[in-house]
Amino acid sequence: MTARQGKEMPAEGEQLRRVGKRLESEIVNGESIGMMVFNHSGAKAFVQKIESLMSSPGGLAQWYLSAIDELADTGIVGISSIQGFDWCEVDDLVDFEHAEKAVANWRNRSMEAGSSLSGRGRLKQQKAA
Repeated sequence: MTARQGKEMPAEGEQLRRVGKRLESEIVNGESIGMMVFNHSGAKAFVQKIESLMSSPGGLAQWYLSAIDELADTGIVGISSIQGFDWCEVDDLVDFEHAEKAVANWRNRSMEAGSSLSGRGRLKQQKAA
């Protein structure tokens, strides 16, 4: 049985295990919203993985989260829950203006809660609960 056709993800604590559109529903416990933060080494690993995938047979037919999925297997991809935070998709300028208002208080709320929205030295995949 497969999960919905979105960007599902299983995680253990703050560690991403997989991300994909066709994962087994039994292992899925979150959804990727596609927001990422990279530190220097994470960005380098991501670029190297993208270049590797694009040069492989069928690589041009893959999507960018295929690289994140493969990197998750190495243990360098973390997650941050956005549960309790406002968020929205951004597809155009109207959406962007709405998003600026929706996320304006993220930093203040995360500081109050004692959490961090930063990458803490790894790739961070944002997770909707």
